[in-house]
Amino acid sequence: MILRPSRRLAAGAVLAAVAVGVSGCGASTLSDAATISFRDSGRDHTVHITRERLLKRVEQANSSALFRELAKANGLAAAGPGAETNDANLTAFWLSQLINQSVIDAEFVSERLQISDADRATAVKVVQQGFARQQNDTAVFDGFPKAMRDELVESRARLDVILRSCASGRLVEHILVRTLAQADAAALQIRKGASFADVARAKSIDTGSAAQGGVLGCVAPGEFAPEFQKAAEQAPFDTVTSPVKTQFGYHLILVRHWDPSLAANQQIAQALQQAAAALLDARVKALHVKVDPRFGSWGLHDAGQGQKAYSVVAPSAPTPRTSREQG
Repeated sequence: MILRPSRRLAAGAVLAAVAVGVSGCGASTLSDAATISFRDSGRDHTVHITRERLLKRVEQANSSALFRELAKANGLAAAGPGAETNDANLTAFWLSQLINQSVIDAEFVSERLQISDADRATAVKVVQQGFARQQNDTAVFDGFPKAMRDELVESRARLDVILRSCASGRLVEHILVRTLAQADAAALQIRKGASFADVARAKSIDTGSAAQGGVLGCVAPGEFAPEFQKAAEQAPFDTVTSPVKTQFGYHLILVRHWDPSLAANQQIAQALQQAAAALLDARVKALHVKVDPRFGSWGLHDAGQGQKAYSVVAPSAPTPRTSREQG
């Protein structure tokens, strides 16, 4: 879309997440593998990922011989069940997933979203393919303990629901033309009774949204050019704005209440994912994460192919023990 800045989600691990839930708030940080602090809805929140919880997850994953083979093939050497230590990179991988899951959970709760049985059924297929050695291979996923499979599916379903939601509740449409005179002429057509969608299809030079009757998608923080963003956030519902000038030209903007059925449209679904990515990205960047140094360090690290993502990088020191740690 012409208005959207080029954006790569720094929290790439979030969008690829097949992560599991985290421990609740209120625990001591002494037993934490990672302590996560963030502010949401005017309140401070702390999430504790205990060492016990992390090491249980590593143990669950390693109980599958097929997963150990897959991990080795991807450079995450996993020890067998009952072994004294696990590869530090594998432990860091699961800790990264748990931390990123706290972001997904916070957004899910903030938007007051719900998961349907259909959402879970779809999530099963996505997670299965996330662990597949080849297309339609479900053996690795099926080899995990049931409790782990259920948590992975629930987490993926939450992410999928977020990716097609509209947190602001504001659906934005626009007509883009080159000159102020053209914008005024288009506005006059609408005042005389022409529909906004018909004028957008006929007049807008943003051909992608014009084909959708001017629909861009959900309003999200930092989603559009600054002048457009301000107008989209402040415009009254169901009222066409005066022409708004940006570097692209002149826009007539219409904001309507979000209609969830629009998520079925492929182009709008893509716009929703971009908006959700922006929200999750902002949440990840705002986290304050303290990681037990025995498990690594949290930050923006190389994710391969010239990209960076927030994750835990394993320490070069000896790896953590797989036996349950107390306190």
